[in-house]
Amino acid sequence: MSAPALLAAEGVLEGRVLAAHAVWLNENDLSLLAEHDVAVAHCPGSNGKLGSGIAPLCALLDRGVRVGLGTDGPASNDDLHLWDELRLAPLFARATAADPDVLSSATALRLATRGGGEALGLPVAPSRWTPR
Repeated sequence: MSAPALLAAEGVLEGRVLAAHAVWLNENDLSLLAEHDVAVAHCPGSNGKLGSGIAPLCALLDRGVRVGLGTDGPASNDDLHLWDELRLAPLFARATAADPDVLSSATALRLATRGGGEALGLPVAPSRWTPR
């Protein structure tokens, strides 16, 4: 059983959840996150340094999952520099999709700003933004 499936079975996803990294997700996991309105902290620099995998960022966004960029912690990301994450997020997404147009720089900027607030459940003004 995957971590999201186990958390859902135990009722954990009924609460307010911010999932860190979310790198090893199958189709059912993606659906569970969307169904339970779980937000994701996407930390591509940390994941790249540790070789722990790459989050399916575009699949998360396509399902309407709230995603914000993060740096993780000093043990797994040497500089904690959000601008590096802003650069890496679209690069990783483009590399895994083999499509240079799959995630725009504007969308990455949104994930680093407004997306972080949304993922944390902070009040944000309505937006006319269309992802990707």
